[in-house]
Amino acid sequence: MTQAPRAWNSHATETRNSISGGTVHGPVVQANRVTGLTFTTTAIPEPPPPRQLPLPPAWWVDRDTDLTLLQRRTLGPDAAPGTRLIALHGPPGSGTTALAARFLDGLHHLHPGGELYVDLRGSAPDGPLPARRALGYLLRSVRPGAPPVDAEERASWWRSATATRAPMCLLLDNAVHATDVRACLPAGSGHLVLTTSRNPLVELGADGAHFHEVGPLPRGAAHRYLALRAHEERLRTEPAAAEQLVQLAAGLPAALSMTAAQLALPTTPPVRTRPGTHRQP
Repeated sequence: MTQAPRAWNSHATETRNSISGGTVHGPVVQANRVTGLTFTTTAIPEPPPPRQLPLPPAWWVDRDTDLTLLQRRTLGPDAAPGTRLIALHGPPGSGTTALAARFLDGLHHLHPGGELYVDLRGSAPDGPLPARRALGYLLRSVRPGAPPVDAEERASWWRSATATRAPMCLLLDNAVHATDVRACLPAGSGHLVLTTSRNPLVELGADGAHFHEVGPLPRGAAHRYLALRAHEERLRTEPAAAEQLVQLAAGLPAALSMTAAQLALPTTPPVRTRPGTHRQP
């Protein structure tokens, strides 16, 4: 025995579930009735306070006057309010980056918000680093997620991210344009920014920068540096040749470091036979 089909009820409610007029990305739910929704999201954790500064130099002589002056301008009563900006400048090899790293190494307890570092690559063959990329590095260091594409929007986000952030320090190394430094300046107060460059970025004076020139090491300090790095006995037995090495290095720590490293090698010939240490007749 077969059952006759039920008559169609013209008063029944017809349910349609359709999507048109666009492109849908992701999953789609088709249902007659949804009585409740529960959304589960996973929060992206905040990154830890960054500690990105270069390590301070292992060998150090002199520069006590420079360190004292930087400390007074940073922590003393004449320190600028808000974000403090110190602009170091000096010739290649004078040790501006080493001085900045040495100075900041003793201040990490004052910057719970982090210690950030960006090489602006002012002297690199493919430099300088565009401000947009520098801001991308900084933003990814303090907040999760991808930064915006536009450079001005990145600068705005950077100021917003640092306006209420705990005090932090920032080393902008090898700068060549004041505009690139200015784009990376944080908002808020209590922050410390150090820049290094070959020439003084005088335009940063409008941002309250203190300018500090880093010169060659004095003659006595250069001799002490060589004595610390190389075998002191060798320098003592050949003082004239050692003096000529100091003069050839012109007091520049980078040149002294390479000279001392060569002298410290066990196969290095006597100081007086080093290339460039003898005089032509």
